Amino acid sequence: PTLSVHTGTERVKKHPGPSGVAAPEVKPVERRFVPDIQEIRVSPIVSKKGYLHFLEPHTNGWVKRYVVVRRPYVYIYNTERDSVERAILNLSSAHVEYSEDQQAMLKTPNTFAVCTEHRGILLQASNDKEMHDWLYAFNPLLAGSI
Repeated sequence: PTLSVHTGTERVKKHPGPSGVAAPEVKPVERRFVPDIQEIRVSPIVSKKGYLHFLEPHTNGWVKRYVVVRRPYVYIYNTERDSVERAILNLSSAHVEYSEDQQAMLKTPNTFAVCTEHRGILLQASNDKEMHDWLYAFNPLLAGSI
């Protein structure tokens, strides 16, 4: 049998334990989440827009996507006419990496990576000049070191 005990303003159900003495029922803890909100102003200036190839993680195939860099964000669309952002990268919390060794190892020229907290994305430009232009748009400080 279950006993209902009134303690202050809260009712606690008690179930008899193995010894026959009623033990209080454990109630689940209520978790409260506090939003962390910060204003990030998006530049009205488009640093660069055009097509890049993205390495698909599970198929190892390259997919062409339309990309718009409006710092600090990179907006990714399926095509130039697509009105819905399919992905957004926050460049202020991402790390852009360029390595000639990585290109040689992968045997894919004109590539660079964007690493976020949750994943790494390998991108490929159509040629060397385009790659440098994209690197400058993503991270102006990095382009000077190449």
